[in-house]
Amino acid sequence: MQHNTISPLIMQNRLLSQARSGARAQSAAIGSAIQRTNSKNSGDSDSVKNDRETKKNNKLLEESRENFTALKKAAEEVRERSKKLQDILEKDIENMTEEEAAKYRASVEEKITDFVNGYNSLIRSLNKESGGANGTYLKQLKEYFGRSSKLLGEMGIKADSEGILSVDKELLAAADLTDLKTAFAGKSSFAGKISARAEDIIANAQTNLGILNKSLNAGNYTYNRTGSDIYDILNGSGKYDVLS
Repeated sequence: MQHNTISPLIMQNRLLSQARSGARAQSAAIGSAIQRTNSKNSGDSDSVKNDRETKKNNKLLEESRENFTALKKAAEEVRERSKKLQDILEKDIENMTEEEAAKYRASVEEKITDFVNGYNSLIRSLNKESGGANGTYLKQLKEYFGRSSKLLGEMGIKADSEGILSVDKELLAAADLTDLKTAFAGKSSFAGKISARAEDIIANAQTNLGILNKSLNAGNYTYNRTGSDIYDILNGSGKYDVLS
């Protein structure tokens, strides 16, 4: 019997396509701001007005740079916390003493809480710079949680309306270790998928920071109207045009 399902690969390709289009729109928006900053209105002789416009645009670009810097840091932290969590869940506990097993379990719960806190920081950072590809990443992270929400909920991990997670420590302490491994160990787990997406978020943030740093530190910078995004760059195409 055939099932009406879409393969994960097809779904991922669709989301990547959406991210590509969104990142180009985001790049175009940044480009417009940069061009407004670096261009002068030939029909306007009011230098004060031009200075005010320049300062306004630079402020917007600086805020975006701060957001992408925080986003990159948050993604790096959640990637690192995911790795530590997955590493400890791979340990063999069969030969542990009762005391060792208790310490091990406490360490696992601590790392799950750390991972959840890192995930929340990433969600908040994506909300601050949610245009283009970041909007797609935000949607993906929430979808990953949604797919695992039943299992995660049973161990005390729930999401609010904004996608921020909370942990019920009593339910987490009572959760079966096998369920914890299902949720947080391996590439196909919730933590594994978040970690993989964090890599893309880091790369995209680095690309945008390169653009913003160049525009704020040098007075003569522009790039083409179509812009680019991390997926084009990884594929060796769609390079930015830098004029220095």
